[in-house]
Amino acid sequence: MYKHPPLDLLHMADVVEDTTAIANIMGSFTFLNCYKLHERQFKDWSKNEPTLTLNGGKYVGYEAVKGFMVDYNKEQTKWANQVMRELYPEDLGGKSDEEIWAVGSNTVLTMTTPIIEVAFDGQTAKGMWYVFGETTEVYSKGPKAAWNFGKCAVDFIKEDGAWKIWHMIMFTDIACPLGQNWGTAKMYEHEGPEAPAPTEAGELYKSFGEDYVFEIKPEMPEPYDTWSDGISYGPEG
Repeated sequence: MYKHPPLDLLHMADVVEDTTAIANIMGSFTFLNCYKLHERQFKDWSKNEPTLTLNGGKYVGYEAVKGFMVDYNKEQTKWANQVMRELYPEDLGGKSDEEIWAVGSNTVLTMTTPIIEVAFDGQTAKGMWYVFGETTEVYSKGPKAAWNFGKCAVDFIKEDGAWKIWHMIMFTDIACPLGQNWGTAKMYEHEGPEAPAPTEAGELYKSFGEDYVFEIKPEMPEPYDTWSDGISYGPEG
């Protein structure tokens, strides 16, 4: 494994500060996702051609990523709010979206096992986490709980002195109803608004199942000096 040159004390202090800032961004990502505050969550994203890669496709560019991360999730939450009003009219029937925002749901994407590598030049960084997801989402008959486990790999870029999420991979290893067999159980059928089509559609990663073949994807971040497209978790990676 490559190792960058030795760091002097000031450079080492910068790396510690940068690593802490990146860890805080991903911690905020988890909390804001739990609260369904996606507009606030998206403020930590770069506008410089960001990408979001999922099992079934890749969103490329600011508008495409925002369309999925913010606009779609907002419409899904509004749909869920209305379902909960109809299911519980005495408690929720007269309340606005703002008053009951995300009632009945709790999507906790706990980031574990952090690996963070800041480039030697301090302008970009890479990170990877395993995500232990405990989720409750609203369906037409009410909230249902599920497991969602997988990998989150991120390229970060420093813009005007602040770290931003640039390219993100969220590959789901396991998605199944709570209390059921991870290897054979099927996830609940989606209800509500349809997600926008990815910019590049296709099976990029396969979740665990009876025909699952283990693969190391994406690769863990390693030390590097400066940015190059070949190490990207985005369109070139």
